[in-house]
Amino acid sequence: MQPLFEAAQAGGTVESHIPARNLIWDKFSGATRRGRWRPLLLTVMLLGMARLEAAEPVSIGVLAPRGEAQAFAHLQPTLEQLNRNLTGYRFSAVPLDLDTLEAVVAEGRVDFVITNPAQFVLLGTPHELGWLATPRSQHGGSLRHSVGAALLVRADSPFHSPQDLRGRPVGAVHPRAFGGYLLLHPRLAEQGIKPESAYEMRFLGYPVDTLLYALRDGALDAAMVPTCLLEDMAAEGLLQAEQFRALMPHAAHGDCLSSTPSYPGWSFAALPHVPEQLATAVARALLAPTGDGSSPWAAPVSPAQVATLLQELQLHPLQQPFWLQVQDKLRHYWHYVLLAALVMLAALAYLLWLQRLALRRSRELATAHLHLRERELELAAAQRISLLGELAASLAHELNQPLAAIRHYAEGCTVRLARESADHPLLPALARIDQEAARGAAVVEQVRRWLRREPPQLGILPLRKVVTGLLRLHELQIRRLGVPVEVRLEPPDLCARGNQLALEQVLSNLLCNSLQAYQERGCKGPITIEARPGTDGVSIYVRDEAGGFSSERLRQPFTPFRSTRPEGLGLGLLICQRLMQAQGGNLTLTNTPVGAEIRLSLPAEEA
Repeated sequence: MQPLFEAAQAGGTVESHIPARNLIWDKFSGATRRGRWRPLLLTVMLLGMARLEAAEPVSIGVLAPRGEAQAFAHLQPTLEQLNRNLTGYRFSAVPLDLDTLEAVVAEGRVDFVITNPAQFVLLGTPHELGWLATPRSQHGGSLRHSVGAALLVRADSPFHSPQDLRGRPVGAVHPRAFGGYLLLHPRLAEQGIKPESAYEMRFLGYPVDTLLYALRDGALDAAMVPTCLLEDMAAEGLLQAEQFRALMPHAAHGDCLSSTPSYPGWSFAALPHVPEQLATAVARALLAPTGDGSSPWAAPVSPAQVATLLQELQLHPLQQPFWLQVQDKLRHYWHYVLLAALVMLAALAYLLWLQRLALRRSRELATAHLHLRERELELAAAQRISLLGELAASLAHELNQPLAAIRHYAEGCTVRLARESADHPLLPALARIDQEAARGAAVVEQVRRWLRREPPQLGILPLRKVVTGLLRLHELQIRRLGVPVEVRLEPPDLCARGNQLALEQVLSNLLCNSLQAYQERGCKGPITIEARPGTDGVSIYVRDEAGGFSSERLRQPFTPFRSTRPEGLGLGLLICQRLMQAQGGNLTLTNTPVGAEIRLSLPAEEA
């Protein structure tokens, strides 16, 4: 067995590192300075010193998460119990942190070790540690439920879930700290959070008290600490427990704040070089009852739960890397693997051959279908152009003369009435008749230009002016049906680029369709005309509450000679679409829950 570390190697000067003769002398010298019993007491003291010098030193490496002083204070009753029951040995404590613990155990520089269950699993398998006892929880928990972790934040902080801490500084002791980072890692993974990437992790090392001080002072937004650490420090007067709260609360440790399930307690283990007689004697001394009939130590508890957690985190010492597992399987079943590879290669080659044939056939079919579709489109376009050309020519020939006559009669009446009275009440009506007759002639001319495929004259369209003129044109019909029309322009001075007459013709057609649907179906909801800037320019929406389009109409919206009204020709939407396309825009049909929605798109003003 190795001798006790020097005080400098253990990280400080504590009473348990002071030589035995100095301790005895300090305790008894003051009492023997006077009186006739001094020679006798000196003799007893020298005999005790000789006995201690003859005792064999035994060192116990202890993980000290709260620092050396707290570790010595917590372990002092155990040291006194061992020294009292095993008179031939002198036990002393060596505080360690996570990094030095592994090195000390690997080199055998201590005889026994007291550490958390995760470190026992990580070190016990490669270094053959012998588990002797498990400490009882100081907070009333059982041996199987005494270690956990808490994710703490300040009570007045705005963080109420682990997601709120993304990108924030979060403190922990060490990446392998069991009562903190390792236990919280799977709990955070359930929430879809990887602490190493989601948080600004800061590992401050021992003592763990530093985490709570940094959290209290605002240096951290959250801290991963062992369960019951906050309550212990509050009982010691170091902190106020009500200043903190736990995220992901878990009722696993009674009155202690916790965020994880609980796991078995710490381990008192012997290194492999310790004789069996000494290990057995230490186990008996630890399990022996004290004066009150109880013992702070109990029989070892299985670490299977901790080992399962380490396997999930891929930290178990016996867990092989994935590539080694694959290599081992290939070594044992290489002939099956070879056969499977050959079958897969043959299947892959056959599949590639079939795909090549299918691709060639699909290309041939696609080409034939494309040619057929082009011919159908050409034929349909020719038929539509021929029909619309004849219709437009006939209308232009038949309507131009009546429209011209209407204008002449209106102008003549205007002149005669103006001579009689300059403010005659019929003058505005005659002026309106003249304007509408001129507009009708312009519409006929617009259709003729469209048939000749002449590009329309485009300009800046103030949409409010266009919509106002549209409503004035259909004012009598709107008033007769009692249908409210709502106009929404965002912004009010919104403009687009297009042909005013063509846009008025499209909007007039759409508004007439909606009014006729309202009249046929007896609807009373409002008709909405809305315009606002869109991703592809300016969008104009015409919505009604007359039931909407049929599914067949939505599938083929611009097919000619298909109308839902007996007197309809089925050319209105087709003409509207062509007029919009001639302006560089488009027209689309959709349904709302209560009616139809027609969207017109035009280039923006600066296009």
